[in-house]
Amino acid sequence: MVLKRTYVLDTNVILYSPGAIFTFGDNDVVIPEVVLEELDTFKKDKNDLGANARHAARVIDKLRSEGKLSKGVKLPGGET
Repeated sequence: MVLKRTYVLDTNVILYSPGAIFTFGDNDVVIPEVVLEELDTFKKDKNDLGANARHAARVIDKLRSEGKLSKGVKLPGGET
């Protein structure tokens, strides 16, 4: 039996690698509200962090189209 894990991502993980959201297989991924707020503040930056924040925001917005994030959405190739 394989145990399912829950990963809570912080702002640094997403700013370093916006695609990290999809790298946890069949485990649960949690992005706290405060992380979403912090990403919004970085989106205005004209550097790599700003570009990554904008990319992450697009990814998260696409996930929002799949359902209510607070209820959980299924990630491609994984779980909620």
